[in-house]
Amino acid sequence: MKRFALLFIIVFLGSSAYSGSLDSKGEEASLRKTQQMLMDVTARQKFLYKDKDANTVDESAKNIVNNDPKKLEELYSISSSVFEVIAKKAGGDSHKMQELMAQFQKSPEAFLSSMTPEQRQRIKALARKISSVPKKN
Repeated sequence: MKRFALLFIIVFLGSSAYSGSLDSKGEEASLRKTQQMLMDVTARQKFLYKDKDANTVDESAKNIVNNDPKKLEELYSISSSVFEVIAKKAGGDSHKMQELMAQFQKSPEAFLSSMTPEQRQRIKALARKISSVPKKN
């Protein structure tokens, strides 16, 4: 179950920061900017300060990784990687990304199987790390 919660958070983290499509140089730049924001703590904090929904998801992410900063950074790193695949599958169209999110919610296993083997392995490894540690209060 934690793996599916991780998947949802991974996808939402990227999609909440992204707008546009990948058809032009400007939109490709949007993808790169989103990925950079996901990987850069300072940029991410600025974004989270401005976006209430993303901040809520960030709090959920912190909770699911038991407030462990290293695991949180791994989660954001995975999010950046997975988000690129999703954005390209959707042709950069934010509406199609939302449709993919809806499909994912209906079938998380199918969504997980659509990822690269490396991405699946990273998600499974993080889920194992999270499951093996008692929750902090």
